[in-house]
Amino acid sequence: MFRTLTFNNRIITYGGSILQTQLDPLTSTLLDYAGDFGYQLPTNIIALNGLIKAINPILDKLDLMYLFNANGDVNFRTLNVVNPEMYKASAFGGLIWSESGVKGNGTNGYLDTNFNPSLAPVGQKYQINNASMGAIIDKRGSTNAVVNGIITGFGGRINITENSRINSGSSGLFPAFITGATGLSVLQRISDTDLVGIFRDVETLGSTPSFGLDASNRLILARYNTASVMNYGAVLLSMYFEGAALTFAESQTLRAAFNNYLVNINQTPIA
Repeated sequence: MFRTLTFNNRIITYGGSILQTQLDPLTSTLLDYAGDFGYQLPTNIIALNGLIKAINPILDKLDLMYLFNANGDVNFRTLNVVNPEMYKASAFGGLIWSESGVKGNGTNGYLDTNFNPSLAPVGQKYQINNASMGAIIDKRGSTNAVVNGIITGFGGRINITENSRINSGSSGLFPAFITGATGLSVLQRISDTDLVGIFRDVETLGSTPSFGLDASNRLILARYNTASVMNYGAVLLSMYFEGAALTFAESQTLRAAFNNYLVNINQTPIA
């Protein structure tokens, strides 16, 4: 199947021969899948392709990544860049979409990744003692600073103002490591005892035993709390990912590539 789109007078044909602009295979797969379902594509294909090319080795270590910023419809922005046939996010409640990303309303807005780590299909990168979950935070909500969580129980979570956890059950809280309102924030487990938090270019180490993989879908902008109710975030996210742990160098490669992508789509580099 051939698809052709014109961007700034540059013709891109994908799904077959490629004219003037060479698309990465992951970009072509993403665009073909979106086109098959009639999703509205973004106008910044060249910048998107540049980002995907720059972070290819990182994407190989991930199970999912969502690019929430720039244009394209909500269906496109909730596709999994790593593999659009898996873990398409489902949007619920009062989410606020803009070219900067998706923001929760702090009341009922959230996304369900449809990713349950405990199912562990063959090839899953997210493992009990080798795991990461991260986001690029554009702005922190004045309250309800939840980034992610699970539907039931006390599972993995990143919270801007509170302790976080990953694969440690209901205990083993990792001290708050996000020291600012904007930037790349990653929580990782690198062994059965060791944790790493990365905020922008600062690495924080911690230690707590692993317990198991969360047996529930991961949510974005929501989490189950100790009072058995849902907390909802009022955070603006540009990107979200999960998979195997990244090295510090890889996290900084991701930051640099995303900042370059933001510049190329006329946005402020905030990673």
